[in-house]
Amino acid sequence: MDPWSGQGIDQGSTAAVLLAEQLGAFLRQQADWETTMAAYHQQRNDFSLKTYRRTCTFAADLTPMTRQALESRGLA
Repeated sequence: MDPWSGQGIDQGSTAAVLLAEQLGAFLRQQADWETTMAAYHQQRNDFSLKTYRRTCTFAADLTPMTRQALESRGLA
């Protein structure tokens, strides 16, 4: 996850919750391993996709802002 969006902790903690839920289903023998892992990956990807696309869209436009911020601090 690009640090620009500030979503790394949210993405990581949400993925952990989703994984724990799926592992619980596996351990309760409600589904086999392949099914639970496929469900986890789909849920994780669905949750992350919107933030990923937003980051890809807006992070590319940060170069002028970054240059200006560095120049204002005498670092560029």
